[in-house]
Amino acid sequence: MLDLPFLKVWTPPSAYLLAMKAIAARFDSNDANDLRTLIAHLGLRRVDEVLEIVERYYPRNQIPPKTQFFLEELFG
Repeated sequence: MLDLPFLKVWTPPSAYLLAMKAIAARFDSNDANDLRTLIAHLGLRRVDEVLEIVERYYPRNQIPPKTQFFLEELFG
């Protein structure tokens, strides 16, 4: 994103941001709006597509049930 002689600023890939937001799944934050934006950006259409991305970064046994519930609510 920015590369100066003594400072490098980078952003993680959108898929990684999506995985982190999905794992956090906080109802009292902007996670829902952030996830909607990332889901649209990545062109995802189903909960299982999102969970597939989450599983690239987190083992299945570390994904809390609230993540799936949160995503199901987002997809309505």
